[in-house]
Amino acid sequence: MKSLSFSRRDFLKLAGAAAGGLVLVSCGGGGSGGDQIRIMVDSWALAYAPFQAMAKKYNELHSGVNIKVEASPGGWMTKVIGQIRSNELLWSAAGVMSSFNDLAAWVQIDLIQPIDDYIAASTEEGAGKYLTDMLPNVREDQSYDGKVYGIPFSLENITYQWNTEWFGKAGISQAPKTWQELYDYCKKVKDTMASEGNTETYALCFDLGHLNRNLGTLFYSISDHPFDEEGLLNWDTPEMRESLQFMRKLSRDGLTPPNCGEGLEIVDMWTRGRAASLYSCSSRGVWAQKDLGFDKVTTSQVPTGDGEKHSGTVFWGNSVCILNQAPNAQQALDFLIYASGPQNTEWQKTIIEAGTSPAFGSVYTDLIEGDPDLQPYRWMSEIRDQVEVSALSPKNYFYQIQNEAWNRHRADYLKDDSTMTEDELIQKVYESIREIQETVKESVGTITP
Repeated sequence: MKSLSFSRRDFLKLAGAAAGGLVLVSCGGGGSGGDQIRIMVDSWALAYAPFQAMAKKYNELHSGVNIKVEASPGGWMTKVIGQIRSNELLWSAAGVMSSFNDLAAWVQIDLIQPIDDYIAASTEEGAGKYLTDMLPNVREDQSYDGKVYGIPFSLENITYQWNTEWFGKAGISQAPKTWQELYDYCKKVKDTMASEGNTETYALCFDLGHLNRNLGTLFYSISDHPFDEEGLLNWDTPEMRESLQFMRKLSRDGLTPPNCGEGLEIVDMWTRGRAASLYSCSSRGVWAQKDLGFDKVTTSQVPTGDGEKHSGTVFWGNSVCILNQAPNAQQALDFLIYASGPQNTEWQKTIIEAGTSPAFGSVYTDLIEGDPDLQPYRWMSEIRDQVEVSALSPKNYFYQIQNEAWNRHRADYLKDDSTMTEDELIQKVYESIREIQETVKESVGTITP
């Protein structure tokens, strides 16, 4: 195959197309959306975010409007792209868009459109302060080339979650602030459990399979410049080597499962009480609270290398986007602001109680800190500090590539008898990144001018 030279924009478009499995040909949509405004949302989000209940209320309040929220069908991106190209689009909006993973690709394949003008034109309550009330870092994360694309109905961010019962038995009542405290506290918890004959519960677990939830979190918590000029993580740096060394030390000293949990269902262990602490997205802490008791589990900021903030922690918006050439785009946007905007306290309470954080500053002050019923979730205000200083993920599609490259070599590096050095691991990761990039190029062929 002829060697191709790809610009960054070209590669983003190709990577997005390959990841979505898109064949950019007409699929035939079968007519316009008519009076019904269809919005698709992934089923896992419909399980906790009250889109469908809000659609019913909105329709009752607006004569002649018929919002229908439905679960995203299989292969929906292929269908939507085909319908857009044949001018037969059936849906007006789609989600869930994870900003760090999807935004660049969705823009580059012309799947979605900016929403700034629609927000400015909206007369829905909450529209006037929608963008100014949104946390600045969240607004920037939902933007591409200076335009806003995502409507974040909730946030996820990486946190440190810990079982206060186990830590209390070890004489620990506060979350660790530094890596050394994390190590020392987990060592005390391990020893305490051992003294009680508990050999099945680990002091610490990482949510494996997702780079952002394990090594990426450690790296953010020690690095002030986590990304290089190309938008990749700064793998070849002293901070990355320290992160790798610390992760391996935790495993080899028995504070985590072997290889930090390779082959184990970590989140299930956590929610069943077989892990005393966990690095993962914030909702997993609430899952454990609901299973084990709100008095036994809490969520805190991620410990950092030296107690300083550095790059905060990775976060992302769970967002809905207005599709390119969407029928009834303004009405779809109006509904989404009505449903998930800062003024809708019913919505905001529901997503908070699901363990996902709000995207708007007023919700923290008015609800999380002001509503006594939400007292168990006030840790979200503390976590907000790391979101506000978070180094935003570059607008590219490199996360999945790096995640795959890291997971290829993670176990070989972490296993107890490994002699692989950090330099060797980093070299292997870079080689895998280049290999995966080439695979993406080959999977979509040449670029049509």
